[in-house]
Amino acid sequence: FSPTMSHLLPELTSAWAVDQAIMSEEERLVILRFGHKWDPTCMVVDQVIYSIANEVAHLAKIFLVDLSEVPDFKQNWELYDPCTLMFFYQNKMVMLDLGVGVSNKLNFAVEDREEMASIVRDVHDEVKRAPLIKSTGFVGTTAFVLKGRSRVRQAAVVAAAAAAVMVMVMVVVMRGGWVVVRSEER
Repeated sequence: FSPTMSHLLPELTSAWAVDQAIMSEEERLVILRFGHKWDPTCMVVDQVIYSIANEVAHLAKIFLVDLSEVPDFKQNWELYDPCTLMFFYQNKMVMLDLGVGVSNKLNFAVEDREEMASIVRDVHDEVKRAPLIKSTGFVGTTAFVLKGRSRVRQAAVVAAAAAAVMVMVMVVVMRGGWVVVRSEER
């Protein structure tokens, strides 16, 4: 484990650079790691994402964003945890539920490289497989990736929440232990 692993990963040093990274990628996921290079949790996460970076390069672009240098997103995206990963696809956030509730971020350290690579592959495969909400000029929900014991109940809660906001069609797909709920605006 190297505490200097973060210098080997690409870093975005301005809000403009973050926006450009999210908006410019059409084929792959954009994964942003928000935090600080010196934070122990970020050091662990950086080690894991560096270890899978080449393996998932055809699926995702991974960037680091130091919140001391780029504080612009802290309030809007509620980046209060020491280390946070956010996934984007075609200029939209990907909503995740990995057993701790639906969120637009992964705010705990995934310390196992195989688990992280699996998360990246599964999220990428599911957002690529189905038509997504058309972009309306803002970052919006594209997919819910759910993992947990009561998958059907979680999917129902997500569908009910989405229905309260707008009319949506929810498609549930079982795949490798994950439940993916894709949404399409109607």
